This record gives sequence, structure tokens and C-alpha cells, in this order.
Amino acid sequence: MSDVTATRIMLIVCALGLLLSLMGGCTTYPPVEPPLNGRFPNACLPEAILMAQALREKQIRAKVIAYTWGNPTKPAGHAFCAYMYPTGQNRLWGWDSFSQSIRLRAWWSDDAAIAREFALRCHRGGPVLQAVTIER
Repeated sequence: MSDVTATRIMLIVCALGLLLSLMGGCTTYPPVEPPLNGRFPNACLPEAILMAQALREKQIRAKVIAYTWGNPTKPAGHAFCAYMYPTGQNRLWGWDSFSQSIRLRAWWSDDAAIAREFALRCHRGGPVLQAVTIER
């Protein structure tokens, strides 16, 4: 391979990387984050509860959803905070300490749909088996 071809390939790879990073877009996130964020293993539920409480203090609608997913004989569990932000604009987000804030498309009242969308966006394998609101 010639130096010119290698340079062109490198430029194409860099341009694609830049394009993909720009496609992620810029958005504003709520100005809160729990103090324990990501510091403890298996702490998804208390972290989600702390995040929901912090959001509610800022007058942002939030709830904690726990769900099971994967193999029905040996399911895995997870919890995350679902919230509407900015207030009054009907935009649903999901937050956990691994994925941070992810834009979701589901009805606020449908916990199973919110959990399915969150699991899909976070690349968790297997179907969502059950979802329930832990804290509103």
C-alpha cells in the first residue's frame, strides 16, 4: 500500500469519527447528579433513588423503575431513573450511573415500555421480563 493510500484511509477514518461524534448532538442535561454516582458495585437502585430525589427537588418529574431482563430461568435485574426534562416539553430520559442520560421514546405511564426502551438503548441483552415503578 502506498503512502498516499494510507494517508487517504487515515483521513477517511478521522472524518467518519468526527461525523459520528457530531451526530450525537448537544443537549442540556439536568443540573444534578447523586453524590455516590458509580462508586459502588450493584448500587443501581440507591443511585436511581438519589437521582430521582435530586431531580424532584429541582421540580423535574422523575420516577425509579426496576426491571428484570434476559433468561427467564436466571434473570438479571437493574434499576434506573426515568425523568421528563425539560419540564413541560414531554421529553423522556432514562439515567443510570453506567449510561448516564439517554433519550427514550415511550409513554410515561408504561413502565414496561420505558424499561424495554432503556434496555435496548443500553445494549442489555435479552427481553425485559418485568418492570415496576419503585418510587414516584
